[in-house]
Amino acid sequence: MAKKIILFALFVFLAGTGFYFIYGPKSEKNAQTPPPNDNSPSSGLRIGTEAIYVPDQKPGPNITVGFANIKKNGFVVIHESSGGAPGAIIGNSILLNAGENENITISLLRPSKNGDELIAMLHHDDGNALFNAPGDLPAKDSDGNILYMIFSVYNDADAPDAINL
Repeated sequence: MAKKIILFALFVFLAGTGFYFIYGPKSEKNAQTPPPNDNSPSSGLRIGTEAIYVPDQKPGPNITVGFANIKKNGFVVIHESSGGAPGAIIGNSILLNAGENENITISLLRPSKNGDELIAMLHHDDGNALFNAPGDLPAKDSDGNILYMIFSVYNDADAPDAINL
């Protein structure tokens, strides 16, 4: 848990530093140069074109995903963790539209329990609007790495609805 907090604090620090360099005070020359128009809507900080965040959860029948940004229609899929690697699928979201999606509730096939380590993974839809593991492949970053987040389930976790993103 402490490791996750430190990693999250490091992420926030690096994101804030990047935000400062992009949007902070500019020289007079740069201040008159308009930002490039990439026509992409954004309601918050995003690293890359796809991202996912799931806070640690209390045990129960559902998982609440804080946000998922996906470049084409797809799903958030919850896997059991098998030694830190994705194991059996125990739940998936409804079809998510491309772009930013927040506060996604996913019903699980079995309730999570105290001490579970779970993995939330982005999957792209194969075009039929229904999740099927063989056809709806995991989303990957520009280096070919699968996009996922490991999170924990424990009795003392903050309730997901108490987290403001």
